[in-house]
Amino acid sequence: MNSRNELKWAIRDDAYMYRDEPFTLKNGAQTRHYVDCRRMLLVPQHLKAASCIVSSVIYANWEARCVAGVLTGAAPLVAALGMAHGWPGIWIRGAVKDHGTKRRVEFASRLSEHDMHSVVLVDDVATSGRTLMDAVEQLRVHDCRVVGCVVLVDRGYGAKEHLAEIGVPYRYVFTMDDICMLHKNDNADNGARLAALHASRARG
Repeated sequence: MNSRNELKWAIRDDAYMYRDEPFTLKNGAQTRHYVDCRRMLLVPQHLKAASCIVSSVIYANWEARCVAGVLTGAAPLVAALGMAHGWPGIWIRGAVKDHGTKRRVEFASRLSEHDMHSVVLVDDVATSGRTLMDAVEQLRVHDCRVVGCVVLVDRGYGAKEHLAEIGVPYRYVFTMDDICMLHKNDNADNGARLAALHASRARG
């Protein structure tokens, strides 16, 4: 099994959830389909596959000098990409720390100005892209140039369009439909679940 298929099945088995009672997403939309890749990325072979696929997307699109990610979902991915390709990392918190250094953005030590001018933002999942947009804003405050953004799973709520509004190209590895189609139930049930997913997006 190649890395892409390995990763897709890992997401289905270890990150995808379906239930009759809808999940509420960060943008307020409700859906019976949910993906949370954080635990999946703590499994070494899955993290290796994710790093391999994301790095191939990065190399195909940008000349990255640094990778950044929003805590906590992107933390393993940022570390794995750094170890495999020598890219220094940046972490962005959801809010300013209320103790210690009180920093919201953590940079690799001795990060050069050249590195900061070619940053790729990564994350596990994107919904509307608002979290990623906020991360881009925080990086720009620190004079970073974000050349692109890659996520493992796009939920289909406008992340690409929203990031385009602030001038950041966006790529994803899988859509929610890709993962839903691998669900363990039969094809007829998969079709019903995809219809329910598309209906929930329309309502959202």
